[in-house]
Amino acid sequence: MIIWSLTHGGHIAAKLTWTNIKPHLSLHYFSSASMLIFAMSGAELAAPYISRLKKPNKDFPKTMWLLFFMSAFMVIFETLGLAVLFDTKHVPNDFKMNDNYYAFQLLGQEAGMGNTLMYAYSIVCLVTLLVEIAALIDAASRFLAADTTVQYMPS
Repeated sequence: MIIWSLTHGGHIAAKLTWTNIKPHLSLHYFSSASMLIFAMSGAELAAPYISRLKKPNKDFPKTMWLLFFMSAFMVIFETLGLAVLFDTKHVPNDFKMNDNYYAFQLLGQEAGMGNTLMYAYSIVCLVTLLVEIAALIDAASRFLAADTTVQYMPS
């Protein structure tokens, strides 16, 4: 999104200076930094799948670190991407909830596609949520049935 917008006449909407980027250490900052913790929420449900790894003692910590770095990478680059597209002085009231939808709507309008990109993004989000729900149900059922599998489950 960032590259397409910048190569097609877009400009960086927010001033990326040190005073704008540096965190202001306050209670609000620490409450928003906790979003990274929520981004990794549910990682503990991967426990039933550890036995399927080739070397669980080595591979599982690696996957947790990969999950952490990938979540941090996505948060940082999404923030920079939104800074390219939107001026921080003029954002809608519901921007924190719908920022990605606004971004895809803006890109679709700039590309002459109307709201098509926003609708495509919402469909991708729906499919992603359904897959996450299926994985959570599978992981929870494996976790709950782990102790009783041998005695009570049919072979």
